[in-house]
Amino acid sequence: MKPNESTNFKPVKLPPPGTTPARCYSVIDIGTVPNIYQGKLNPDYPTTKKIFIVFELPAYKAIFVEGRQLEPFVVSAEFTHVYSKESNLTKFLQSWMNRPLTESERKTFDLGKKAVGKTALVSFIHKRKKKYMSENVSVVTNENTVLVFNGIMQLPAAMVCPPQLNPTLVWDWSEVEVTKVFDQEKFNKIPGFVRTKMMESEEYKKFAPKDPANPLTDNQPESSPFNTPDNIQEEKIDEQGTW
Repeated sequence: MKPNESTNFKPVKLPPPGTTPARCYSVIDIGTVPNIYQGKLNPDYPTTKKIFIVFELPAYKAIFVEGRQLEPFVVSAEFTHVYSKESNLTKFLQSWMNRPLTESERKTFDLGKKAVGKTALVSFIHKRKKKYMSENVSVVTNENTVLVFNGIMQLPAAMVCPPQLNPTLVWDWSEVEVTKVFDQEKFNKIPGFVRTKMMESEEYKKFAPKDPANPLTDNQPESSPFNTPDNIQEEKIDEQGTW
């Protein structure tokens, strides 16, 4: 693929699948959205709350946009935003924290405040983008493949994760409801495909400006780790970001 003059796109070779220290830097409350399963709306549970969590992988960096410095690769995970004992989100957090959530935590857990800045040991795999599925790919790059979250555990005490590199990005609809402030500038920093989902949410329709200026203008360059939805899987912190 030739570089895109408008975005300075260039294919970036991906790190091999593996396990590496990571740090959570973003939690996005997608909101209450239509509950679509296999292309159909679930008639019994027509809506569901979703949350999007992003980790940077500081051991793996690349220049994603010409003229910018090295930036870390990222992986993300999306969950139904419930903390029941058997929910995937609860299992994810318990694996990350290396302990069960208490009954009190399951009732009051604030993922945006608790998780951002925390370290973890994250595993990831490769997933070929749909339009390249039938092609013989000789070099695995972000043009043809994405990094997909594949597991998490607490960072072992002997391992060190470098300080956070990406700026913190948290979106919380409950905060918007309390403050009555919809921060359009912050909203525009959220990856475009996630914003598209958010715009289908009950919360967006209730709290967003009725005619926002270019709400879908995607600030993420084409070579960003967030240039495709293919990579989604269904408090004050100390220096290492431990729970």
